[in-house]
Amino acid sequence: MIEAAACSLPVIVKSSPSMQKRVRNENGVMYKEGNVQELTRAMQSMMKNKAVRITMGKRGKQLVDQAYSWTSIAKQFLLLYTKT
Repeated sequence: MIEAAACSLPVIVKSSPSMQKRVRNENGVMYKEGNVQELTRAMQSMMKNKAVRITMGKRGKQLVDQAYSWTSIAKQFLLLYTKT
């Protein structure tokens, strides 16, 4: 998911607690595990709407850049080291 978003691609992911923190309607679509109809609708929607794909892809890239930039990672490490 992170790799796809970093490449400005929208994502379609199975709903899970970890994905709920990373994927919102602004950068991708979640579907319930085992729900083939929901997955199919998500895929068809993405294929039909280029503007939505582009918008979601751009937003996903922004989110990844914010969360996983070298600056963000360095801040996270600094917090980790200062807590110990």
